[in-house]
Amino acid sequence: MNKKWIKVEKQKNELIVRVVLPKYTKQNKVDRIKIKTSDVRSHISSLGHKISSCLLDPGPARSTVESQRDKTWIFELEKKPVRTIKKPKKVEKILDKSPEDVIIEVEKKETLTLPKTKPVTEE
Repeated sequence: MNKKWIKVEKQKNELIVRVVLPKYTKQNKVDRIKIKTSDVRSHISSLGHKISSCLLDPGPARSTVESQRDKTWIFELEKKPVRTIKKPKKVEKILDKSPEDVIIEVEKKETLTLPKTKPVTEE
């Protein structure tokens, strides 16, 4: 697509694209040219514009038909999202549990005492 044929104008939140094709005749050796909306969209994206929808789509521009050589497309520019800053939530995290008071009691072990028996003597 030749850049001489396309004029891009930006107004507020719209992008106006005007395409004027040279007249096709067999004598001047100009090729037949057909430009569709998809061609215009790809050209706009190559320029770095971001568009969301086509507000006015006049159909394809053709160099072979006099009434279709001059076409104008209107696209809606993509709106930039509004970024809100979120405040971080204050959360109190307990890293370690606090130690509880522990009372240690020592238990006395009972010793097993065998009853004293008299020694057996053999008689």
